[in-house]
Amino acid sequence: MKENVFYGVFITTTGTPASAICAFNLTSIDAALEGSFIEQTSANEFWKEATTVLTPRPGQCTNDSMSLSESVLQFIADHPLMHMTVQPMYGKPIFVMDDEELQQLELHNNMTEIVFYAASNTGKVYKLFFKNGNTYTTSTYEPLSTSEVIWTLKQYDDNVYIGTDFSVRRLRVINCEKHKWINECVKDPHCGWVNKTDLLPQNENQHNNMCRTIEYIKDNNFQTVNDVYTHESYDISITTPKSCPPDKPQYLRVSNTTEDKLQLRWIPGFDGGHVQTFIIEYRNEKTDPWTIKTVDSIISNYDPQIYELSGLQSAILFEIRLCAKNKIGTSPNTESITVSTSNSGSTMASMKADRDESYDQTVGLIVLSILLPIAILTTFILTKRQ
Repeated sequence: MKENVFYGVFITTTGTPASAICAFNLTSIDAALEGSFIEQTSANEFWKEATTVLTPRPGQCTNDSMSLSESVLQFIADHPLMHMTVQPMYGKPIFVMDDEELQQLELHNNMTEIVFYAASNTGKVYKLFFKNGNTYTTSTYEPLSTSEVIWTLKQYDDNVYIGTDFSVRRLRVINCEKHKWINECVKDPHCGWVNKTDLLPQNENQHNNMCRTIEYIKDNNFQTVNDVYTHESYDISITTPKSCPPDKPQYLRVSNTTEDKLQLRWIPGFDGGHVQTFIIEYRNEKTDPWTIKTVDSIISNYDPQIYELSGLQSAILFEIRLCAKNKIGTSPNTESITVSTSNSGSTMASMKADRDESYDQTVGLIVLSILLPIAILTTFILTKRQ
């Protein structure tokens, strides 16, 4: 399709700055240039379609321009306009920008998708992706420290080269790692979102960024996995809240223990725009493999969550950690906590009650030890006076 389409950028000449990119079918352009001319026989008449065309037709090549007759040259001078107008494809511009003037437009070579780079009079470069009649702004680059007009713009491999009155710069324009949200990632046809976090190496910052280049995905055979999203498998035309993996849960602690149960509490983080579940992992601190429990969010996202681990061995030290998961990905794990089940069946609540009772008895003894000498001394003084 790109081979049969001409793309042009247009700007306003007066008033508020604005820009538009339009697409024109080359077949329509050829038809207009091969069609009728319009003419104005006098200054007081409207332009109308010319009924005759001289030979050779204006626009056709000739071996000797000096041999053209005076009448042909006069016809060319009197007929600068064509009768047929060329309408843009889709009946409207494919991209409109207010308050800026786009100076240069470059189409990315060697791609089946339609990707533009547009340079502005304020020193910005926009990466644009056109699909199904809509244009999406994939990235905005501001490579210059001051607002300068970009006069030249050329794309080569993974880079775009720009030129101003004072400098020449190179921009890398395939940088999927900067997309932190799936909605942004899939609108860049160079990128794909690896939704299944266990596909990524542990040494990569997988929880905060799962956007990878299409080349990376193909090299690692991820394209066969259903959990890899690209602009072809994700509906980018729907405006949705930004989606991302959930944030790490906070304040994991144990609020009660018995000989075979541990009651856990934590505060959930941001759910990433989707329903989240919680993955509890626990094990004997030294020997056992991790046991995994999946817990649904049963109350409001920002209220404390409570879950009771049961069926545990008594008097055993357990290591526990927690993460959150939604349809986009998984959060980092919390810091591990270490806690032991009791060996007597007493709960933390009963132990607290025992402590409170012991505390009350201790306070009573202290008060008694203070008041008793005072009472004896008072009795002695009263006896002496008598």
